[in-house]
Amino acid sequence: MRSNNYTEDGNKEYDTYDARNQGRQGRINLRNTSAVTMFCGGNIGYAEALTTAKENINLQNLDIINNMNIRRSMTGGLIFEIHGQDQKYKADKLAEELKEVFRDKEVHINRPTPKTEFIISGLDDSITEQEVEEALVRLSGRDFEGGKMGQIKKAIDGMGSIWIQCPSTTAARICTGNKIRIGWTWASIEILKKRPLKCFKCLANGHVRMNCDSKVDRRGSCFNCGEMGHKIGDCRNRSHCPACYENGFSYTHRTGSNTCKLGTMNMRYLTR
Repeated sequence: MRSNNYTEDGNKEYDTYDARNQGRQGRINLRNTSAVTMFCGGNIGYAEALTTAKENINLQNLDIINNMNIRRSMTGGLIFEIHGQDQKYKADKLAEELKEVFRDKEVHINRPTPKTEFIISGLDDSITEQEVEEALVRLSGRDFEGGKMGQIKKAIDGMGSIWIQCPSTTAARICTGNKIRIGWTWASIEILKKRPLKCFKCLANGHVRMNCDSKVDRRGSCFNCGEMGHKIGDCRNRSHCPACYENGFSYTHRTGSNTCKLGTMNMRYLTR
């Protein structure tokens, strides 16, 4: 369940829902650490930012001097991982102090929250998105704040299904029994595997935009058909992989999907 690719706003670099290419997994693995992310922009580098942070923040006072590790994220930023007792509270305090120190500088501090995606299927024709959200709130015992929900779509069996993304702690409460009562229906819950790293420049899997050395630039193109002017959620075209098409492979699939012949890491070299 773990992934390192945080964007500058502290969220994962993912587009809209694409469950057809995501595998299923049986349970949710909750992290035993809390994270704070730092992304530097403008003229300030990470060495300068860390030096400034060390001069202005006393980790001893925050009681995290022996409970914090620093590592590099896949997008080039820094991740401060805090573990141990009261980790969430301590991470919140560290983020607050870092934001205060860098309030006038181009240093972005965030508290990313691990998210889980799952599909609710077997919905009858009368069920609305509002009813689904109310059922999620009832089952989790908390507001649906920080969650996302797709639209109800007809599945092959004629029943409705809907994509959900929410904080993993909330999802763990919802997905415990793999069933949820919505209206008159007992709907099924399927937990989705984490999506692979995806480059928003060349659309290949396995790396992110800042590490991409491909000369191909597909930014702004649809993940499903490869055309410009719309996103995958609004696409009504057939799946078309421009990378496989250009290299003479079967191309009736989405770029970087499980059926993509170019694989993950090789794609950016073959499409230069």
